Amino acid sequence: MHKKRQMETDLEQYKLYVQQRYGKAAVVFDGHSVEACTKDHQHMRRAGSKVGTVVPPFILSMTLRTKKKEFLSNHDSKQRFTAMLSQRLEQSGCEVHQAKTDADLLIYRQP
Repeated sequence: MHKKRQMETDLEQYKLYVQQRYGKAAVVFDGHSVEACTKDHQHMRRAGSKVGTVVPPFILSMTLRTKKKEFLSNHDSKQRFTAMLSQRLEQSGCEVHQAKTDADLLIYRQP
């Protein structure tokens, strides 16, 4: 049986982790576009043969009934979660960047 938790709780935990460890940080998320990128092999290795659970459009109060890893292995779910987390981090004073493909390239370009 999977531990049930609300989307709101997961977002808040990630936000608090960033705040407590790094303060008002600059956060850069990897993009996961359909275009080829330098980390495709790494993404495939991590996912293995797993296909994440398809979650309908979600709201903050919804209860997740899957493991976090399974939920985030679905491309659409991960993108929506990242967008919601980005908004939450920005509201708390963090600077957020979403790379189109590999975040390492965006980090390298930052002055």
